[in-house]
Amino acid sequence: MARAFTAYFLACVLVSLTFGGGAIFVLPLCLIEVALIAGPIFWLCRRLGYLNWWSAVLAGLCCSGFLFGVDVSGNPLRAEMYGPMHAAWCVAAGISGGLVFWWVGLYRNAAFPAVPGGRLWSMLLMLPPLAMASAVYLRCETESVLVGRLLAEGGPPIAGMSNESTVSVILPGGETVRAMVSAGTDEPTRLGMCVSVISRAEVWSGRRLYWVSHFLDEHFEGYDKC
Repeated sequence: MARAFTAYFLACVLVSLTFGGGAIFVLPLCLIEVALIAGPIFWLCRRLGYLNWWSAVLAGLCCSGFLFGVDVSGNPLRAEMYGPMHAAWCVAAGISGGLVFWWVGLYRNAAFPAVPGGRLWSMLLMLPPLAMASAVYLRCETESVLVGRLLAEGGPPIAGMSNESTVSVILPGGETVRAMVSAGTDEPTRLGMCVSVISRAEVWSGRRLYWVSHFLDEHFEGYDKC
């Protein structure tokens, strides 16, 4: 069982490292979540004799899927802004974490004699979804350093977006774009004020989409540069 616990810790460490400097804070939460979600799945699959690489991947996807649900639950605007990128990360993290746990902790482990120990070429089936998830993540990675100036409120709907409310924003380079804001925002707005804009590419067409994340006041450090 020592190998299994080592693999459990290693898989959590590898997933946590994708958060960069925040890994030290993410790791304890990851260990707890995996124990609560993947632990029962592991126990059930062992009882039923289904300890295979695909059951480890399934457990990993359940863990990452839970994180995705918590991340976007009850926040449609956040789901639109970060949904594709975070969903792609969850797929890649779930598959990778599951395979690491299975390969390090279960494969050819004498403590689990029922686990297949031969060459498992079927694991190559995970390469296409991993490649696709990586491509979607890189394509939809958000940019959150844009600062623009509010030109007008309202306007025609933006295709493919929920369009709770739209505004026109001029970016520092002179480009005018239409961005979406949450209709429930209670922040005061006025024409000409600075706004913080988040942008990402649409998954299939590649066109840029924009959202206003914050309305800024004169106390903002870069207010005079927008």
